[in-house]
Amino acid sequence: MSSTSTCLLCATTSVMFQRSHSLVELEVGTTVDEAERQLILKTLESTNNNKTRAAEILGISSKTLQNKLKEYASAGDEA
Repeated sequence: MSSTSTCLLCATTSVMFQRSHSLVELEVGTTVDEAERQLILKTLESTNNNKTRAAEILGISSKTLQNKLKEYASAGDEA
């Protein structure tokens, strides 16, 4: 028996990002809101805009993701 445990969500997310070559790079001084926006949009991109899967990967509800996307759209961001 192995005593090593693995976070399946982390492993799944890591593998998916490696496959799609998607990375979120942040500069020091980036606001948490902006970092969240970039992570959400990049995750959507990596799931081919599958909102249900993106929400699962991000660990948020589909409703929360929907609300964030509406917020970005009303601010003029592409979502």
